[in-house]
Amino acid sequence: MNAIQAREIALVQALDETAPEDWQLADRAWASEAASLDTGLSAKELHESPHTRDAWLTARSTRALERLRERGSHWPKALAPARWPRLTGPALAVTALIAGLLVDALAGGRQLNLLSPPFLVLLAWNLVTYLILALDALRGGSGVPWPLPDGRAAPGPESGHEATRRRFSALWAEGARPLYRARALAWLHLAAALFAAGLIASLYWRGLAVEYRAGWDSTFLDAVQVTALLHGLLGPASWLTGTPLPDVVGVAALRFSAGDGENAARWIHLFALTLLLVVVVPRTLMAAWQAARAGHVRSHIPWPLDSSYVRGLLPPRPAAAVKHPGRTSGAGVVVLPYGMRPSEAALVQLRATLETAQVSEPWRLGDEDDLPLPQTAGRTIVLFNLAATPEAEHHGRLLARFALEGRQPPIVVVDESSFLQRFAGDASRVETRREAWRRLLGSDHTPVFVALDHPGPGALDDLAAAGHGPAVTAAAS
Repeated sequence: MNAIQAREIALVQALDETAPEDWQLADRAWASEAASLDTGLSAKELHESPHTRDAWLTARSTRALERLRERGSHWPKALAPARWPRLTGPALAVTALIAGLLVDALAGGRQLNLLSPPFLVLLAWNLVTYLILALDALRGGSGVPWPLPDGRAAPGPESGHEATRRRFSALWAEGARPLYRARALAWLHLAAALFAAGLIASLYWRGLAVEYRAGWDSTFLDAVQVTALLHGLLGPASWLTGTPLPDVVGVAALRFSAGDGENAARWIHLFALTLLLVVVVPRTLMAAWQAARAGHVRSHIPWPLDSSYVRGLLPPRPAAAVKHPGRTSGAGVVVLPYGMRPSEAALVQLRATLETAQVSEPWRLGDEDDLPLPQTAGRTIVLFNLAATPEAEHHGRLLARFALEGRQPPIVVVDESSFLQRFAGDASRVETRREAWRRLLGSDHTPVFVALDHPGPGALDDLAAAGHGPAVTAAAS
């Protein structure tokens, strides 16, 4: 999944886990069911193949955020990232370049000290940095050079929402760690390269108007030690350019206490080439590599697809039907879910009521024109969801296909489970939705209304009768 999708999943997970007032258990169940319909993934596929959960989680978060936006919830606004991480990198790079340009100017004077701390410290710092990066890579490269950005606080009242905001921030920070590590390293490498480039540019620019005199002085080092140090640091640049380095006698003659040194042109060239080889080129290449890696990671966020949270969201594994005494056989019956995916509890009830009934893969809205109707010697039960708004161009068109193809009219069952869970106690709303379904179906179909997840006493009798009667005459429960 990409970074945008992962951020949405993190927000929905925070909502699921903290259950604020505008995101309750019924919404969580609805989003999971909608994701199964959108992706066409079965419970078996989701349990046996963790890689399929990527698309399922993405679809689920998309549906959840759509519902929250429809309600005018403030939570989707929390997806906007904080601005400061975007500005930190460019600000650091510009500051490093300016600092490099000013280092030599601040030192002032016309002497180029061959033991100049800026050059030696810069080289030492970069060499130590390379060693640290190598050790970090051997450990797996999990460290982040600066603090991860926090999710921007969602607008709205503070009370009751802090837990959700904190959880979202923690989830996103952990999930986006590889992305922000790559971005941070890219900017840090670029800043180091620009600092060294600024120092080189400053030397050459000031050298056009000022004659630098190269030499050295030291309280603790003698000419032999300085010669060894200079040959060690500048030897590769000397070999590449063909510029000779002085021997011990020559280095001793450059001591400022013995004279005014020599024209610094060759030393500037050697120091500049050394900085290019040790700092500018390697750091620029590493910055480009980390930037490319950040682009890849942004499109492939490694989200945990086998966490206890994700496994807890998945539809239950298919289970064997539980027989109910007194139920009749449903041989030849095919159940066709349309616009919904029955819960495991609903499947158990269906198979227990109609013992040998076959439950087909759910159809989505729009499949009524594209997929062949189930073939069966018995009856077909079309399963709708009361929570869905009945539509003639979809639900009505599906039922009309049976007559157009000369098939026996299907039995229409409307599952009330999710609707009753959401609007418990609002009998008028439930009856209004039932009436909408009756108007759509007309006199050709008498629907069976039943809450398959938790049917009351005798509620499945109508379904059993409908499944084995010669015609669709089942009364509404």
